[in-house]
Amino acid sequence: MSENFAAGADGELSTEEQENLEILAGLDATTVFAMMDINGDGVVSQKEFETYLAAYGHTKAESTRIFVAMDANRDRVIDVEEVKQLFKLYYANTGGLSAKNSFSEVQLVERRAQALRMFDEIDTNSDGEISSEEMRSYLMSVGYTNVAAYAVLCSLDTDDNGKISRSELCMGFERYAAVREAIEELVSVLTSWHPAMKNPVAPLVGRSNLQKQ
Repeated sequence: MSENFAAGADGELSTEEQENLEILAGLDATTVFAMMDINGDGVVSQKEFETYLAAYGHTKAESTRIFVAMDANRDRVIDVEEVKQLFKLYYANTGGLSAKNSFSEVQLVERRAQALRMFDEIDTNSDGEISSEEMRSYLMSVGYTNVAAYAVLCSLDTDDNGKISRSELCMGFERYAAVREAIEELVSVLTSWHPAMKNPVAPLVGRSNLQKQ
């Protein structure tokens, strides 16, 4: 799903655009949250968050600062609604551009190639579909619990047929790219506010944009 959101003359989105933003953010947040929640307990701990960001080259200090910023209710875990808020902030500040819109054609081709390579690795019987057992086996081999593996399968299986097609896996890659974009923006903002990265900032979830007021 991809939408563009252009604020009107008063700087506000229309009701329809706000509703579409909610839908888009919800879909993307659900998919990415499933990948972060390694043990499948319904929340993302700081350790899980650090593990997720470490895969993309972020330090523990950066992970801690982002975690604090996203943890709006200060309960020391991140839930799917807090991830959804990050997506809403990101899309509202980029005109609703999804990963497909924000990357170059070369990058999109490479991402699709990565997705297809992964598809072939998981599709062990080469029947052109990833079954629930194949997905579960793959994810559990890289550290996910059975519950978390099932959540990932559900988030990717957009037509609810119990299997993952090539197009569904490619769509999932686009969503993961989108959250990386959002996190990179958050890292940039937090670093520019506090270059020394010493003290946590107030949670950003709920702010109208990602720029310093």
